[in-house]
Amino acid sequence: MKYNIPYYFFLFPIISFFYCIYYSLYFYDGYHFGLIFSNATELNLGKLPYKEIFIEYGYLTTFIHSLILKIFGNEVFYLQIYTGLIYSITISLIGLIVKNLTNKYYGLLAIISLFLIYPIPLKPWPIYNCYFFYTLSLFFYIKDNKKYKLFSGFCLSLAYLSFTTVYNFVLPLLFFLLIFYYLVFLKKNKNELFKLFYFLVGSFVPILIFYIYLIINNIFGTWFTYQKIPILFELTIANKNIFSQILFFLDQISFSAFKNYIILPHQIYFGLIFFITLYFLGISLYLKILEKKNNKKFDILIIISIFVISITPHGQIGGIEKMSTSLSIGIIILFVIINNLKSLEYKYFVLSFLLFTTILIAINNYNHPEYSSFKVDSSNKTYNPEKIDFFQKQKWRMKDWNAINGIIQSADKIKTKCNIRKAANLTADGLFFSIIENKIQIIPHFFKGHGSIVRDIIEPNLIFEIQERINKNDIYLISS
Repeated sequence: MKYNIPYYFFLFPIISFFYCIYYSLYFYDGYHFGLIFSNATELNLGKLPYKEIFIEYGYLTTFIHSLILKIFGNEVFYLQIYTGLIYSITISLIGLIVKNLTNKYYGLLAIISLFLIYPIPLKPWPIYNCYFFYTLSLFFYIKDNKKYKLFSGFCLSLAYLSFTTVYNFVLPLLFFLLIFYYLVFLKKNKNELFKLFYFLVGSFVPILIFYIYLIINNIFGTWFTYQKIPILFELTIANKNIFSQILFFLDQISFSAFKNYIILPHQIYFGLIFFITLYFLGISLYLKILEKKNNKKFDILIIISIFVISITPHGQIGGIEKMSTSLSIGIIILFVIINNLKSLEYKYFVLSFLLFTTILIAINNYNHPEYSSFKVDSSNKTYNPEKIDFFQKQKWRMKDWNAINGIIQSADKIKTKCNIRKAANLTADGLFFSIIENKIQIIPHFFKGHGSIVRDIIEPNLIFEIQERINKNDIYLISS
């Protein structure tokens, strides 16, 4: 596939990138930023992943973040710059695929739609890393060359290693659907089977190397324990098993989507993408069985549909940010189908509905900045008046700076005047964890929303150890 790229394709991705940088200057999120930042800083201190660092989602995200901090400086702001960059590249890639399969107008419309639905990443979370690599994998997979299939598989493995606890469900589904499709419809085409083989090799080799790394460091068992966390969350907090979660997701993007159209318009948008893609895939396979459709573009659309359906476990986590970094890839199929509609009336009706829904989502984002903001709250925010080794690029409230500076000053006094050897962060703010030394805990925060589920698995003796040190006056506690 060849891509003649109009310069204006990059306008909205560039706006997204620079707006993300501006937004990140003022945005304080101790829980999310704290977890990600502490993971990277702990890895740079030489601690062992999983055994000594609470890597809840995927090792690669932590590894990339640690490299960024090591190269550019110990600032959470740099992690957000990276995240904003890969997000803007991702929506550009999706727009380019749409353009190549339809025309430049639909390609540009896809980019604008994705921008309005979810303009920027609000935090350097693993969902953006895997979204980038998964889209990149699709981008190279639909190119007609064995070496691209190999690189596509490599990118897919990076998506898996970025968000492993969720992609444990994505990859098996994707592999099953692709292998089924090739063995049923392309088994006589040895060249296509070789391409699939290259893709599988590209996927499995990096993952196998990672498994070997875990075994060599004697942490495979610990890593495997982490993979149970999503299921435990569903069973304990959401009170759902995998089957009931699927039914809940289908309800959210269908019946509930209609009921909540005004307040949660993104549900119906992504519901349309999911059900249209599923219908298209079913009809396409039926036509392949009847041998009524057999051309290269048609095969590409089937592959894209398989990629979209396979990523639905990511979208099922909930929230606009999860759907925007998974099911949004299905906008490719959606716009291809609209472009192929023969009736202009139907085409204008569908486009008008999508445009109205997109605007509704954008308005909703503006009014609910905790999900995806078009607003920046810069009032009463400033750089830290004290010179410290962390967060010098940020403009936060004095209330936040006073807490951070107070912890650093108290820790310095304790270090010089007391014989206290350990510290613990008992707040939900993981950034506090990053600025103290000699931590006794692995999980960087105490988050009430999760209860003690994760802690009971990862560090079951922590509370006992903290109490023992309290009894000996040998621990410095941060609490709220």
